[in-house]
Amino acid sequence: MSRTEVETHVFGVAGGTQDAMKVKLVGVRRVLDWLEAQPGGSWQQRWRSSGADASGRDWVDLVPLGTGRHGGGTAKPGTIRAGLVPLLLGQVVCPSMAWLLAQNFSQTLRRAFEVIDPDGLMALRRAAGAEQ
Repeated sequence: MSRTEVETHVFGVAGGTQDAMKVKLVGVRRVLDWLEAQPGGSWQQRWRSSGADASGRDWVDLVPLGTGRHGGGTAKPGTIRAGLVPLLLGQVVCPSMAWLLAQNFSQTLRRAFEVIDPDGLMALRRAAGAEQ
């Protein structure tokens, strides 16, 4: 997908309040600025070559702070993390399971299940309820 297509796509699945969406937009733009500077022909290839997957929770340290080339604005680490969430939900980048487990994304995991695998989420909830 082109950058414009990515931005349109991810905000169709991101959800949230208007203020939260503004923060996510800045973060998405910063992450895309960073990924565009990485080698690869797709967003996923750029994610892999960036070293982010191997960096675990410290992946955000790889993203330069400051003003993005495409209107990303000045972003703090929290904004950059928020920007990755729509990219995950939209399956623009698909980190490894080890990377996902290293994050502190409890709400993101729930939202990812709702968007990516709603049937899997229901099965997980049924299984959790059966264990109680």
